[in-house]
Amino acid sequence: YVAYLDPASGGDASSLAILDARSGVHVLGLFGRVNVTNFTLEACRIAARYNTALLGIENNGMGVSAVQAALKMYRYPNLYQERDPKNVQKMQDHGLNINGELKGQIHDLCWRDLDSGRLSSPCRETIDAMRNYDPKTDHWPDRVAALFGANWIRGRKWDSLMNIRDGRTARRVEGVYIGR
Repeated sequence: YVAYLDPASGGDASSLAILDARSGVHVLGLFGRVNVTNFTLEACRIAARYNTALLGIENNGMGVSAVQAALKMYRYPNLYQERDPKNVQKMQDHGLNINGELKGQIHDLCWRDLDSGRLSSPCRETIDAMRNYDPKTDHWPDRVAALFGANWIRGRKWDSLMNIRDGRTARRVEGVYIGR
C-alpha cells in the first residue's frame, strides 16, 4: 500500500489517501479539520495497519511539523523520501515538497492514470471534489491533493519495486506492469 497525507490548518482540512499499490484502487480516505499533529499520528496508525504503507507527507508549510510528528512521536518506519536529483546516492528530506513544476507533473500523471483505469476511487466525496475543482487554479481540494500525492508516490516508488518483487521479472507495457 501507498499513502499520502496532505496536512492543513485553518480553513482547510487535512486529508489522507491510501491506495492498493498494485491495483491503484483508493482503499481508504481520512479527512478532517483537527490539530495537524493529532491527524498525523492517526494517519500513521492507520497506515501501519495497511502493511506499514509507504507514507508520503507534504513537507512544505504545515507538513514540516507533520513529518516531524511521524518521525519523532510515532517513529513511523516507512516514510517516503525522494532521491536527490543531483546525487542519486543521496536521499532528500522525508516527505514530498510539491512545487509548481512538480505539481503539474503530479496532476498530469493522476489524470492519465484515471483515464486509463490504472487509478480508481470508489469514494463519492473524492470524486465530487475532482469534478468540481478548477485545475487552472493553484489550489487542489484536500481530498484531491491526498489522492494525487498517493498516486505520485505509487508511480515513483512502487512501480520501480515491481521489477524485483517475489523473484519474478516484470515488463512495462504503457505504464502497466505485467508479471512473468
